Amino acid sequence: MPARELDWKANETRRERARRKKNEAFRRKLEQNRQSKDQVQRARLAVWSAGLIWCYVGIQWAMHH
Repeated sequence: MPARELDWKANETRRERARRKKNEAFRRKLEQNRQSKDQVQRARLAVWSAGLIWCYVGIQWAMHH
């Protein structure tokens, strides 16, 4: 009986470890997704502001010429 109990405990800890590993992987994936989303937003903002600057420059140039 005690041997069986130990075996069950070992299985339980193994299962716990597996679940923890899965959770950690999931959390890491979420974190990476969030970081990539931030990067995408930053890139979009950079492109948008660059476009805005170019529009402004183009208007200024058109007004002066």
